[in-house]
Amino acid sequence: MPSLIRNSEKRFHKQLEKAEVRHAAALELGRVSLPIAEGKLAIMHSFGTTINSQYSPEDQKRIFKQEAEMVAASEFASQYADTQILPVANGMDMDFMLMDREVAGMVLVGHGTIAAFRMNEGKYYNWQNAERASKELKLGHFVQRTCGQFTVPQPVPLGTFVVADRRNCIAPVGIPIDDANPDESLFTAVYENEHVGAADILVLREKFYKPQAMEPSDEIATD
Repeated sequence: MPSLIRNSEKRFHKQLEKAEVRHAAALELGRVSLPIAEGKLAIMHSFGTTINSQYSPEDQKRIFKQEAEMVAASEFASQYADTQILPVANGMDMDFMLMDREVAGMVLVGHGTIAAFRMNEGKYYNWQNAERASKELKLGHFVQRTCGQFTVPQPVPLGTFVVADRRNCIAPVGIPIDDANPDESLFTAVYENEHVGAADILVLREKFYKPQAMEPSDEIATD
């Protein structure tokens, strides 16, 4: 078992290094979205529900839709040229927004962890899915209005390889939040610096990783 863990950890380090090389190349080549003042803010609320909530599945969906509407009406959203509210059913919905150059920033509302966003049928869109889809880096924000625990052994904050400036990754770092009316002060910058490397991500893991019993399909990449 220890050798399997070591091999898995080596693969993880290589994945991080390769993702960082691709991110740096995109920056160097100027493969970025429209700037905030010209681009759209995509606010995506999930249809993914969980049995661990105090609310019914239908109430969870309603609460997340209302939260998305609240964000759209906020001062934060007014920085962008346009705002769009979208329901998320599967990974393709996420891919389209990540690939769209006109989308300068994204806000995710729903269930998840620091490394993944819950889709329909208990599937998750994880950081590797997001990294693969991010051919052009967002010049705006990537906000996770989900729980922010580091629940798996190799967690990477979901927006790490999505944004040009890592300080624009926003999440409740390392902590859970309420489904309804979460405390706004919990949403903070994941990273302190504009540019980070694999070592910075590993430091976050060291600080926040806490194994938890999750639902069976937690953090499975969505097709």
